[in-house]
Amino acid sequence: DIGVTGVQTCALPIYRELAAFERELEAAHARMMEASKISSEVSKRYEAMRPPEPAEIPRPAGYEELWKTITVGQIGMLPADHQIVVWMRETEERRLAIHRKHSAKCRRLSRKCGVDVAEANFDKRVDELWKIAHRIFATQAHTIDGMKIKFRTVDRLEIKQDNNLEDAWASLEKDIRALKVA
Repeated sequence: DIGVTGVQTCALPIYRELAAFERELEAAHARMMEASKISSEVSKRYEAMRPPEPAEIPRPAGYEELWKTITVGQIGMLPADHQIVVWMRETEERRLAIHRKHSAKCRRLSRKCGVDVAEANFDKRVDELWKIAHRIFATQAHTIDGMKIKFRTVDRLEIKQDNNLEDAWASLEKDIRALKVA
């Protein structure tokens, strides 16, 4: 039994470590928010320049309402000589070529605008934030102030309804049980 004074003496370096992690988390959060802002701006620029969807190949007349509700499974049930099935079969390659050409144009423009780089940078910043958060949750808090850091970490991560909360709650439960023993 190390007593209250012993717990307080042990707790100070650990609290300092948690406080340092929290400062790292705040800095990482600021970098993530900046990366998010840049990614959003780049995406908006891309969307403003994105080529319009190509015109569709005219569909068979007389089926306007059916086209709005029919599913792929229902089309598969139509007879092979049905006008819709014939149209799909005869235009499949052309429709696919149009789609591929449009998609390629969009990918080139997206790269030119820097969307992929901005998104990769944002993902990197999110990963950085979570690594620090996991270090916080892995560190035993021996004081209420240390536990408050963990609660603020949950708030900073904005994880309200997420499986990732399990780490936070398990960590806090361990901290509370340790305080109860001391």
